Amino acid sequence: ANWEYDLVELGFATRDPDGKVTIPPVQMYFILNFDETCLSMDGSAGRRGGRPEMMLHDPHLPYTGKHTCKDSLTATLVMGSNAAGEALPPHFQFQTKATTEDKERVRSEVFRFCPRVVGKFGTDNERSWDCTFGLNTKGGMDDNEFEQYVMNSILPLYPNTRDRPGYRLILKCDSGPGRLQIEL
Repeated sequence: ANWEYDLVELGFATRDPDGKVTIPPVQMYFILNFDETCLSMDGSAGRRGGRPEMMLHDPHLPYTGKHTCKDSLTATLVMGSNAAGEALPPHFQFQTKATTEDKERVRSEVFRFCPRVVGKFGTDNERSWDCTFGLNTKGGMDDNEFEQYVMNSILPLYPNTRDRPGYRLILKCDSGPGRLQIEL
């Protein structure tokens, strides 16, 4: 009920005399849903350990373990779509030990294997969009990185966004860091 109310109040949908809520097809492009997931380089579920660097076993028994790197290097991947079914360009949040922007580095080969996303989003014509990335010490989203993601990765998809019905975006995501920033 709250979701329907918000969609109508913000101009994303209309309510007919019978109370049925309808979202016009053009507004489906402006309703976004996204979430983040952890990408682990060592097979673990984040920084909680993982498999040990070496496993002891009895040579007379089958060896079922596997060797993995024990560095717990993780990154965050943000993915989603709009209600029209267009996939958002993926966003990678990488871990860095750099303490200043001029020391941050990402190898460009990483993006050679990232497919471009084709979509219209908030533009007049369909076009091709690159994936985006960010860097911080933990490789995850915090208040600052979430705001940068919205400003640098989402808003460019919607260049005519403004606080007027028909030009607004609604972002549906979990309650992680940065999501409750009133200013944003």
